[in-house]
Amino acid sequence: MSAASQTRLFGVRVGIDPKWILGGLVVLAALLFWYNSRSGEETTQGVTQTAQVTTGAVVPRATTVKPTQRRAGSSSERATLRMRVVDATRGDVDPTLRLDRLSRLQAVAAPSHGRSLFEVGPASQQAATVAVPHTIIVPGRISSPSNPGPHVGLPPLTVNIPLKFYGFESPTAKADTKRGLFLEGDNVIVASEGELVDHRYLVVELTPTSARMEDVQVKQRQDLPIVPEAQAQQ
Repeated sequence: MSAASQTRLFGVRVGIDPKWILGGLVVLAALLFWYNSRSGEETTQGVTQTAQVTTGAVVPRATTVKPTQRRAGSSSERATLRMRVVDATRGDVDPTLRLDRLSRLQAVAAPSHGRSLFEVGPASQQAATVAVPHTIIVPGRISSPSNPGPHVGLPPLTVNIPLKFYGFESPTAKADTKRGLFLEGDNVIVASEGELVDHRYLVVELTPTSARMEDVQVKQRQDLPIVPEAQAQQ
């Protein structure tokens, strides 16, 4: 007789192998343990959330409004157009157009000198004809001084050419030009009319008694008298 046919469960003979029965009991015990542990975690989380909500709740305080103030406020609110403050960050903006309020606003009589907010057109004639006051400022005459003082100008520039004219050579032919002998320190310079000495002093005119020179930088002229050679070398 096989072991499966001899298996008894609660006094009843069952034709199942005992190994299968043992495996089924183990699986059933594992399922019961998992279910019990999961329900315990959910219960703990629910208790924690309930405690947090209860702790963070703020108990509103009762406000006492005097009857006289409420009646005065209700009477003043009847003639005031109020707008509900909307927080746009929460997404509860109401896009509905309140045509009834627009009609009430349009029914309000505008002053005669103003413009209507609901009509497009030129400004009223009364506002256009209002002249802007302006003041004309006439400049006064500037009187000149009766006795002006003498005009003080800059002193004239004086030129001092550091050359000594000590000799004159007349031309021997028609093609030749007059030449003069000049002394600058120990240097002897021979220059003709129209030449520059030291790239600055122009020989304008030469005569046997003087030499007319011009400082081209300051545009001033000076006549150099002829001096004897002995005095020029001193």
